[in-house]
Amino acid sequence: MNLLLLDANVIISLHELGLWGKVTKNNPICVPSEVIREVNYYDDESGRHYLNLREQVGITIKEMSATAEEIAILKNKLNPAERENIDLGESEALAILEKNTDMIFYTADEAAVKALVFLNIIDRTASLEMLLKKSNLPFNKVHPKDSEQRFKVYIKKAQQMRIQGIGLR
Repeated sequence: MNLLLLDANVIISLHELGLWGKVTKNNPICVPSEVIREVNYYDDESGRHYLNLREQVGITIKEMSATAEEIAILKNKLNPAERENIDLGESEALAILEKNTDMIFYTADEAAVKALVFLNIIDRTASLEMLLKKSNLPFNKVHPKDSEQRFKVYIKKAQQMRIQGIGLR
C-alpha cells in the first residue's frame, strides 16, 4: 500500500468534511513538517476550529521532512515564475515525493500540480476526491477545488505549458 502524503488544503478539507479520523484510521498518512506548522485552524459556518497536527505525530500521522538543500534543488528545476508560486509546504512535499517513490501526494494546489507535471512525477499525485473514492468514503460533498475535474484541468494546463517549454528552467 502506498503512503499518503497530504497537503495542507487536503487536511483542512478532510476536517471540514468530518472524514479526517476515517482517513487516518485506514491509511498510512505522512505530512510534511512545514504543513504540520502551517495547519492551525480552519473556519466554517459554525466558526473557527483549531487543529494541532503536532499532537498526532507518531499516533495517526508520520512527520516527513526535506532539507533546505533538497527543496532548493527541486525549486531550481523550475522556472522562476513557477518557483515563486509554490509555498514552502508544497515545496517540501514535492522534495519528499521526488525521493520517495512509494507515496501518493494529495493536493488541490494548482501550483503544486503544475510543478508535478513539469517534474514528470504527476503519476504520484491525486485529488482529494480520488482519495475518498479509493477509501470508499463519501465524496459527494467535496468542494469543487478538491474535485477530480478541477485536478484534471490543472494537469491539462500544465501539460500544455510543458509542451510549450514553459515551467522548467
